[in-house]
Amino acid sequence: MGAAGHSLFQGSYKQLFKEANEQSPEMIFSVQCIGLPGMGNDASFRYGTRNSTAQQGWNTYLVSTDFVNSYQNKDGSAFNWDDVLPGYSQMTPEQRAVFFFRDNMTQQEIDTWTTKGADMSKYLPTGNEARIKQAYANRDPRLTASIITPYSTYDGAAKAAAHTYTLRWPYRGSDTAEPFDLRTDTNTKLYRNCLF
Repeated sequence: MGAAGHSLFQGSYKQLFKEANEQSPEMIFSVQCIGLPGMGNDASFRYGTRNSTAQQGWNTYLVSTDFVNSYQNKDGSAFNWDDVLPGYSQMTPEQRAVFFFRDNMTQQEIDTWTTKGADMSKYLPTGNEARIKQAYANRDPRLTASIITPYSTYDGAAKAAAHTYTLRWPYRGSDTAEPFDLRTDTNTKLYRNCLF
């Protein structure tokens, strides 16, 4: 890398993607973007959420769960779902959906997901969110800098008013009132979590 004039960026990962660092020595090939109010591009429009730029973003581009799972633990070891949730890999995607549910689900939500095959015997009414957050807490920090993970927050907007949203499942929501669940075009599916 050094012979070609490249070297690793010395700042924080987040700062690497700021306009001031678009031509840093770590960049081998970069797409240059200049932040101008009212301007944008088609790609940015499609990987946002409905709470990006006052409900204008779509989530046409979805991150692959294989890609998310490829992020290692902070210590460099491979991430394994079974280390966080024993038995996870032996469950079907329908059964393991239970791990991604929000706390305090309604009986109607529980009944709906029981019918869809979720193993609700493993549901923790007041600890489900904390349990799944642990799957992302000890990972390479570039994961949460790049991907909106379950129960993480997102600073967005609705009707020109800024709010902090949380990616919760199942979605309950209003863009302008509590509980400020992050709205996407796939709220009826569990794509981000276990590829339903």
